[in-house]
Formats: sequence, C-alpha cells, structure tokens
Amino acid sequence: MTSQRVVIVGAAGYTGRELVHLLHAHPEAALVGLFGSADSAPRRFSDEFPRYRGSIDLDIQPLDMSELRALEPDAIFLATPHDVSAAIVGDLWNDLAAVGTRFVDLAGGFRLPDPALALEWYGLKNDPSGPAAHAVYSLVEHARDQLPSARLLSIPGCYPPAALMGLKPLADAGVLASGERVSVVGISGVSGAGRRAASTSTLFSEVTLRPYAIAGHRHMPEIASHLGANAPVVFTPHVGPWERGLVTTTHVSTSQQLTAKHIHGLFADAYPAERTPFVRLLTDEAGRGPLPSVLGVAHTNCCDLAWHLDHASNTLVVTAAIDNLLKGASGQAVQAWNVAIGLQETSRLTQSISEASAASDLLVHGGGAAADRELAAKGIHCSKIDGLRATPSEAMHVVADVLAGAVNAKLASALNAAWQSGQRQSVEHLFAVGLHLTDGGAAAVESLGRDDLGCVGTVVGGSGAHWNDLIACGRVPVIASIGSDENGQLLNVNADDAARGVAKAVNAPAVIYLTEAAGVLDHEGHTIAELDQAGVVEAMATGVVHTGMVPKLNAALDAAMHLDARVHIAGIDDLEPLLAGEARGTAIVRMASAGVRRPSACAHC
Repeated sequence: MTSQRVVIVGAAGYTGRELVHLLHAHPEAALVGLFGSADSAPRRFSDEFPRYRGSIDLDIQPLDMSELRALEPDAIFLATPHDVSAAIVGDLWNDLAAVGTRFVDLAGGFRLPDPALALEWYGLKNDPSGPAAHAVYSLVEHARDQLPSARLLSIPGCYPPAALMGLKPLADAGVLASGERVSVVGISGVSGAGRRAASTSTLFSEVTLRPYAIAGHRHMPEIASHLGANAPVVFTPHVGPWERGLVTTTHVSTSQQLTAKHIHGLFADAYPAERTPFVRLLTDEAGRGPLPSVLGVAHTNCCDLAWHLDHASNTLVVTAAIDNLLKGASGQAVQAWNVAIGLQETSRLTQSISEASAASDLLVHGGGAAADRELAAKGIHCSKIDGLRATPSEAMHVVADVLAGAVNAKLASALNAAWQSGQRQSVEHLFAVGLHLTDGGAAAVESLGRDDLGCVGTVVGGSGAHWNDLIACGRVPVIASIGSDENGQLLNVNADDAARGVAKAVNAPAVIYLTEAAGVLDHEGHTIAELDQAGVVEAMATGVVHTGMVPKLNAALDAAMHLDARVHIAGIDDLEPLLAGEARGTAIVRMASAGVRRPSACAHC
C-alpha cells in the first residue's frame, strides 16, 4: 500500500498531540501537514511539547483552507472544536470526499444522528442531505463493517466509548429492562477539558474531585442515541485530580434473572479476543476478578471492563476504564482509520504501551554483587539476615560509593549509549539521569531500627515530585537504593523495597522486579504464572521461595496489595515484552484468577 497523505488540524491540543505521536511513526501514514487554529502563529510541534525535541520537529502552521487543499490529503484528522470541524468538513466535502479523502472527526458535531439533537446540544444545523448523512459513528468494536466505505468517521470521545462498551452487549441481547433508567457516572482526569480550557477549576491549585454539568452534558444524548434500547439515560460526569484516564460506572435493571455465567457469555460473545484486541474482560464466569482503574489503561488504547450482579435489587453494575486521550479520542481515531483503509486495527497502537512506559520509566537498582566485591577487598564482611544485607557503619560508605557511584553511573551511561545509538529508536530523545532515593527530597527514608542490620532503611513516604519533573522533561531517573534519613545518616535500602516505595510515590501503573530467573520458579524449575497472598505464603512455607527471593516477593506482594498497579517478577529478557503488554514472568496479584494452581501443586505435577 502506498503511504496515505495525512493532515492533522488541531495539532497543538492534547488529542492533536496524541495523533501526531501515533501517526508520525505509523507504517502507512505520511504526515504532510500540521495545522493549528486560523489565528495562531507558526511554531514547532516540539516547542509546544518539549518531550518531542529531536524526534518530531515538524512545523504547525495556522489553518489555511487553500493550503490544506493543495496538500491533496488522503485523510484529514480533525482535533478541533465541533463548530470548527463542521465548518471544515462542510467547506471541503464536495471537493475532497468525491476523490476519496477521508475525514476523521474527533469532535462531537456529527455524533448525534438526529438533526434536532445536533441543533439542541451543539447548535449545529446539520443538513440531512449534507456530510452528516454520511457520518459513521466509529466505535470500532460495534461499527467495524461500516468503516471501509465511510468517508466521514465520527469518533466517539471521552465518556461515551467507555459507557457504550459496557452497555451495548446488554442492549443488543435485549436484557435491559424496558423503560428503566440507565444511570452512568463518569470520572475523568483534567485533560478531558482540553488544553485551551480557561476555567479556574482546571488549575493545578484548584483541581479536585467534583461533579459538573449535571443532567446537562452533551454525552448524555450521545449515549442514549447509540445505545439502541428503550431506556432513558441519566449521565453524571465528574472531574478528578489526575492528568489522563477515565472510569464509568453504570447501573442498569435487567429484564430477567441473569447468572454470572450468562453475563460473562454476553460480553465474551460481543468481544471475542481474536476480533477485539483492545477489550480486556476482567470478570470471569463466576463473577470474580479485579476492577478497572485509570492506571490500568493509561497510555494504552485498551478498554477494561468488569461487572457485578446485585441479585437483591436485580441490578447489574458495569464498570469500564479507558484513556480519554487514546481509546476516548486519538487512539480510537487511528484504530477506526486503520480498519477503514484495510489495515490491522492494531497498527501503531500496540506500541503505545511500551513507548509510554519508556517515556515514563524509572529504574531502581541495587548492586549487591559489586558491593560484596568491594567490601571483600577492604576486608569487611556483611552477613545476610532475612534476605537483607546487614550494613554496619564501617561498611555503609563503601556500599554507598558502589551503588550510588560506580553502579549507578554505569547503568545510566549504558542506557544513554543504547538510546543514542538507536537501539531503541522510538525513545532516542530520552536521557538517563543517575540519582539516589532522597535526591531532591523525592522520597523519605528511615532506619529499620534493627541493631543486627545496622544502617539498613526503608522508604516511608515522599511525593516523587523530583522524579516526575525529570520524566516530564524526557529524562529517565536511574535511582540507586541508597538514601539518607532526616538527620543525614546514609542508609542502605533493599532495592526491591525501594522499588515499592518509588512506585507508590509516583503512582506507577506497573512495577516490574527483574531477576536472573524467568520469574518465581516451582520445585521443577517451571515459572509460576501468578501468585496471590495465599500463594506467596504457601510458596515460602513449602520452600519454593527462599533466600534472596524472599524480600523481593514480599515487596512485590506489598505493592500488589497497596498500589493500583500491575506487579510482575520476571527475567531481564522479559522486560520489553512485559512493557508491550505480553504475559511474562510471575504476576503478583491481590486475588488469584480462577483455575491458577498453587505453587505446591505445580511442584508435584
């Protein structure tokens, strides 16, 4: 296939930024033009978004319709307000749609099929014989067959994709009680307001969790219009104090008594894994499983779905989580466009997980072997107690020099050399920065208070602000597990415990503990796929886990129980696949999935 000539209008906004990020490296897209608003000044994309300096230095031009026409685009992505999108489509439709140009509109002006509703909620007079008549509501999992012939892809945005992904299987199966209210509650991060939002309520010092637009939000008629059921919809949105990602919780009454197995079957039939790669069903046939979360979907095009059946009230509660800038906007747009032009719908979208992780990774390290060699050379012996290295005062400066000095510098230099040589081409604009735990006041560390361990500490708090500031500037903190308490006493912190503390401070969506093995191994050397708290206790009691793996597993379990994060213990070779969303190593979970065997059973199979 010849590369598609692609234009993005609205490239300086949040969804525009995501479109540029996705399409710049899309195998079938050639970005031939980026435009801002008509009254904007020319500027570089990388000046608007500094993390792209040196990687995407394209110019953003003020919108000029004649220049746009002259580019002869195959696709025009519109990340603009609804009135601007409607005007652009109206102006170009007769000239460009006839020659095959596709319009991919992320705004809401063409989402409502009833012209009366478009006028009421958007103030648009959509001519029934004009472009609106050709608009396809592009919720990909429910519009796949319509997309190849579509010239105007109306992309569902923000809350409706999440709400409808949870509701459509029920409506299509006819199990929603006729005439009974459907109640949808949504909570989104502040990026949902857009980059040019002028409201004081979106300022850093003002943002909080609060409802808004009660019974008056444009997404309410959108959900109702595309639900396909005789049920009134009540929608209550909220804004939350985080950047990106949203969750919807929907309460519905059912027309019949349903079982957990029946409900699971409805969702499994609607979203078969082989046809819906971005849908993750979290609830099993027994009605068990984790709940969706913002951190679980941030920087991905995935939709996580779960449900709970309340038999007493005959109420079904469906929860969904998506990234509002990806599956709720730009990711959905690229997914729909992929299908429309005959590509794999995952094209360029599966990388978003690994690249987002690479752009926001922190590396926490120890260096016990190197420290042992240096201590031995100086005639200092440090014993292991409960899997921790006892560190007397005479050994502390040696350990600190090795971990925060030689080992830290070697790791940071190796990462920078790899990126600069292009071994990881998608993140060549990143730079590693060597640190220790308490640099910049990012973490608080205190002694364990055990005489037998000496200068051994643990992370007890911290905001992680220093690390987040570095990440925002395209830096990757490489953090040695050395810190100092409030009195300036240097402390040696177990690297696994340090990783847990760092992950908590930055609200990390994933915590990966790397080891020489391929995860937690049973007695026969097989990797245990999953362990919950009971499984960890059993693994230790049966001797499956011992010595140095004990503190690693304890730290991983603590992270799984207290953080909203994916937690894995895996081999070094499994890092990239894990970041790309593959199942590798041992997942440490709050509650084991149905059918997962305990380690003792594995040991004797």
